[in-house]
Amino acid sequence: PGNVFYFTGYVPFNGSALCVLTEADCQLFLDAAWDRAAACHQTWLSEALVTATTDYARSAAEILGRATARIGVVGMDLLPANVYISLKAALPEAEYVDLTPVVGALRARKSEAEVALLREAGVATSAGVRAFEAHLKPGVSEMELAVAAEAAMKLGGAERLTFPTNLGSGPRTRFVSPVPTARVVKDHEFVLLDCGGVVKGYCGDVSRTAVLGEPSASQRRLLTVLLEMYDECCPMLKPGVEMRAVHSRSEERR
Repeated sequence: PGNVFYFTGYVPFNGSALCVLTEADCQLFLDAAWDRAAACHQTWLSEALVTATTDYARSAAEILGRATARIGVVGMDLLPANVYISLKAALPEAEYVDLTPVVGALRARKSEAEVALLREAGVATSAGVRAFEAHLKPGVSEMELAVAAEAAMKLGGAERLTFPTNLGSGPRTRFVSPVPTARVVKDHEFVLLDCGGVVKGYCGDVSRTAVLGEPSASQRRLLTVLLEMYDECCPMLKPGVEMRAVHSRSEERR
């Protein structure tokens, strides 16, 4: 979906989508006919270049033509087997090349416009954190906290969520992605929030752990170590640094 959005501005929400680029133009195909109106609204392509289809392979082959010598596939690991087999049958002479790494490198270099959208997504996501902190008190449920965070993100400019909001309290904070429940938050407990909002296809994502009331000595020690890890690793985040180097430094600090 991220690759389709990058080239067309459309994020497939219902069903899936395929983008076909040639020297002449860029065409968008989607398998959810009822979503075509939304696709035409989102994309910067002309309406004539947005088509609903039940056969991706046939539609792509008609655009590419039998004379095509090489076909670059972006998202090879996600391309359905039946689409690939049918496409090879329709265009048997073509060479198929995995261009996922090439486009991945292209997408990694953000334009000023993209950075601005990422900042907007960050602002909307931060609104969710502030709402979570404002509603955190004894007697409130995990679900109420999650709803407050989600409402604040959407009112703050997010058109949808990056992922279903994760929220857990007490012993449930040991889960990587706790689904919020009706469990009531208790005093002196850890409460974990992981949420994000999307602005024009660009995603915000933040994780925060709070303590309801005064933290214990062990809780304070854990939070202090995590803060020191964060402060030491953040300056490493710059062009040319491998992510595994940042990860290794955080492990050493811990």
